[in-house]
Amino acid sequence: MRRHIGLRAALIVLSLGTTLLGFGHTPLRSFDDDSVQANIATGFETGTTEGWLTVAGVETLTVTTDEKRSGNFSLRISNRQQTFHGPRMNVANDFANGSRYRVSVWARIVAGQAASNLRMTLQRTLAGTTTYHNVVPAVTVKDDGWTNLTTIYTYPFEHDTLRLYIESAAGTSSFYIDDFELTLLPPLQIQNDIPNLRQVLEPHFNIGAAISPAKFQGVHGQLLTKHFNSVTAENVMKWGPIHPSENTYDFAPADAIVNNAVANGMQVRGHALVWHEQNPSWLFLDANGNPMTPTPQNKALLLQRLDSHIRTVVGRYGANIYAWDVVNEVIDPNEPDGFRKTQWFQICGTDYIDKAFQVAREVSPSAKLFINDYDTTNPTKRTFLFNLIQNLRSRGIPVDGIGHQMHNNPNYPTKASIIDSINLFATIPGIDNQITEMDVSIYTNSSQSFTTIPNSVLLRQGYRYRDHFDAYRSLADKISSVTLWGLADDATWLSTFPVNRLEAPLLFDQELQAKPAYWGIVDPTRLQVTISGRVTTPSGLAIRNATVNIVDPLGNRRTVTTSSFGTYTFTGIEANGTSYIISVSSKRYRFAPKTIPVEDAMTGVDFTGLE
Repeated sequence: MRRHIGLRAALIVLSLGTTLLGFGHTPLRSFDDDSVQANIATGFETGTTEGWLTVAGVETLTVTTDEKRSGNFSLRISNRQQTFHGPRMNVANDFANGSRYRVSVWARIVAGQAASNLRMTLQRTLAGTTTYHNVVPAVTVKDDGWTNLTTIYTYPFEHDTLRLYIESAAGTSSFYIDDFELTLLPPLQIQNDIPNLRQVLEPHFNIGAAISPAKFQGVHGQLLTKHFNSVTAENVMKWGPIHPSENTYDFAPADAIVNNAVANGMQVRGHALVWHEQNPSWLFLDANGNPMTPTPQNKALLLQRLDSHIRTVVGRYGANIYAWDVVNEVIDPNEPDGFRKTQWFQICGTDYIDKAFQVAREVSPSAKLFINDYDTTNPTKRTFLFNLIQNLRSRGIPVDGIGHQMHNNPNYPTKASIIDSINLFATIPGIDNQITEMDVSIYTNSSQSFTTIPNSVLLRQGYRYRDHFDAYRSLADKISSVTLWGLADDATWLSTFPVNRLEAPLLFDQELQAKPAYWGIVDPTRLQVTISGRVTTPSGLAIRNATVNIVDPLGNRRTVTTSSFGTYTFTGIEANGTSYIISVSSKRYRFAPKTIPVEDAMTGVDFTGLE
């Protein structure tokens, strides 16, 4: 039996991205009870579950008016007995290998029940084998409001059957869903008519991106090889992924990055040989399988494991990796001695630092060996780092450079503090500086969140990239490489850290198009705006030779006079801030000054005089 349902869905495409804004009534194609056709939008306004079924058969799905994100109805999911119990939809006819989708649903926990981390997952079966694939990472959902679970997802598989379901990472709280949408997006295309970033920066330093192996494929590979001449393995060379058990190494993902980089003439940075995060569980177990305590035996065992790991990993790639982040994030400025009290430190003291550098140099004599850390513009932290590097080198430990991560935000760090830090470390003879993990969050704190990113925020980010790369260029004799921690905004670690939210910290947006951040590096004049308008009498006649003043967000003042048609134009105006103040004066008429937000500047600003 087929039935037709009217649902609420409207997509509005904006110049800086594609954003779900609101709802109108559009017809959904007909579907059988367990077979739906894309594009899909369910808002439960028919009073039915609109294609949603239970995962396990024990859950209760109820179309209800108790809560609703829009319209009159939502779907309540209760009687969940396992974390994976929830609503599911058959999407076998809606997903195709290599296609891109916007997936979105709004969720809310039933009143009085515990907050839960909800996520969307695909259950895929092909040739009798079932696998599970995360679509939307876990998002904290509470009972005090609606939360959006959304992402742009590229489906990379084939399937015989395919189900999309909503589950929790832990717990079985009941929840509501509303306004679900699955929208097929057009294929991505990069801009081939813009300057290659690597060529723009070639006179100064290499420019790199942190990537997963898949980023060499398809349109992402086109973007990567057009703009970058260096890559860092974002995750697959860390200890946990590459050495999951004591006698097992998983080299395939790292091999793919190195082999593709070499084939494309790109340099490779290795990341990271020693870190206190993303370690396998076996690493800190003693010979009897118990958690290690600080004993001489455990210290010897852990250093032996470190020695073996570095010989195996660094030895495998040899000269194909020109630089390694040997030790990562070992400084804690809140500790009296400056050392982060990790399991490495508790069991080995600082000897693990010496050992890591010594073995890496022995195995790969030509590689550059780095200490890598964040917040290196913090005066206390950089002093600890500076003293550590001096101490290591004074004892013959082969440290070649410091990696400055530079996970920045619109307010921090300042351009001056970056210059001060680079210059400080450059006073150590032979020490190289590299920017190793740069991005610029659009947020200044963990409580902020946008559903649509204002143009003014992206412009401000563009100015931050301009300022920071101006600093890097001025220090090009001390900096050999700059690496962005990601390729584009469609895949960034900041989407889930420190909280789940829409993020855009990189040079290219989710559609792989150049943002103001890119132009801040390549051509900062593209960040400027033109403001124009007309000055008239109350009856609409032009007022010529009126004086128009503008104060830009940085406090700079400029003046022009109106033409015989009453028009005026300011060009090349800084958009580096929040608003402009525009005022007009003439002999006969008076005008009230106007404060114009940056994002409204291009719409035109007219003035009408009063006698």
